[in-house]
Amino acid sequence: HSIDELAVNDEGPLGDSSPEDILIKKESIKEIMSIIDRESDEFSRERNRRIFLAYCEGYTGAEIAERLDIG
Repeated sequence: HSIDELAVNDEGPLGDSSPEDILIKKESIKEIMSIIDRESDEFSRERNRRIFLAYCEGYTGAEIAERLDIG
């Protein structure tokens, strides 16, 4: 998913989508992805990105673990 798609998603933890909220969500998503890229080693970077994106899509921790076979 693109950052734009995640920012306007009304489901999951990112909630409502007023213009200000969308802008804040986009910036937050970009910053978190940047931190993941900067702080994760090559092995865990993709896994961490997938976990975060699944969280943004509204999956629960248990669903994410099952989906990524990390539970």
